[in-house]
Amino acid sequence: MLWILLLSLLLLCWLFLASGKWVWWKAGSLSLLLLMLSAWWLIDKLSGDGLNAATLYHLGADMEGAGVSDFKGYIAGFIALALVSLLPLFATRVKRWRRPGHGGALFAGFAAVWVAAIMISPLARDGQRLYQQLRPVDFARIAPEYQVPTQPLQRPRNIVWIYGESLERTYLDESAFPGLMPNLNRLASESLDVRGLASAEGSGWTIAGLVSSMCGVPLTTSQGDENSMDRMGSFLPKAVCLGDYLKQQGYTNHYLGGANGQFAGKGQFLASHGFDEVHDLAWFKQQKKIGRIHYSAWGVHDDVLLDTAYQRFEQLSRAGSPFMLTTLTMDTHHPAGHLPVSCKGERYQSQ
Repeated sequence: MLWILLLSLLLLCWLFLASGKWVWWKAGSLSLLLLMLSAWWLIDKLSGDGLNAATLYHLGADMEGAGVSDFKGYIAGFIALALVSLLPLFATRVKRWRRPGHGGALFAGFAAVWVAAIMISPLARDGQRLYQQLRPVDFARIAPEYQVPTQPLQRPRNIVWIYGESLERTYLDESAFPGLMPNLNRLASESLDVRGLASAEGSGWTIAGLVSSMCGVPLTTSQGDENSMDRMGSFLPKAVCLGDYLKQQGYTNHYLGGANGQFAGKGQFLASHGFDEVHDLAWFKQQKKIGRIHYSAWGVHDDVLLDTAYQRFEQLSRAGSPFMLTTLTMDTHHPAGHLPVSCKGERYQSQ
């Protein structure tokens, strides 16, 4: 489809230059289309999945704490594309290729090709997908499936929950990535290893993954939905999440994350649902012993984070009360990840 879209854009340029009739309308429409495609390109590089619910969520939520410098090359590319997109506005005086007469027919052809270019571009596909995602949810159909736990735990066990940023089972495939994750593969072979899970809509980015895994509901941006962003003042106030339930069972809940807790409302979500401690980038910066070399554009590196989490695990274990310790890694974040100090000498190669 890409080459068809490129041919459509070339045809639009020719139809724009072929006649002076309604030239400003054509110039504005062409520049608008090029700007929209440029913006989509940037969003696709940031999200990895075009314009989706995650994009809308982050546009409406707090962007503080995002590692923008990771994407400075893409941002520079977008600025260049945006400047190119404005060229039709400066080409309205070009008369070399204009043909007298047939101005109305050429304008009609321009309009038809413009609409066709929209329909074959990712803009139409993503627009339709967003329309489906933003439709109000039929809660009457879903409500019976939402079971709030009420039974007391007979044998409270300590829980350690590690979220692996951007990890998936693909990386455990020895035929594709031999020897990449031998320890996780070993743990999986010795433990309960759940397979066959799929991500529902509204659970495919970090904060949405936290919400859906802990609360059993997707994070959507539908107007009027209980999960919508206009209720962010109290993050999902009617949802009963794992932290809420464990708090009722006498647990203390603790979170350690290397990134800024304000980004996407992570800290607010956890504090709203039973977490006693939320230690994020600001907390790590208060620990004066951590040098600047241990930070990336997003926050503290995973080697420091996991060492700190293990120390906290030992402290909580000695206390003797039931607890849940949750941590969220970060160095495997899109687009290229970050190498912590303890891994600087490591090299890995595969096909």
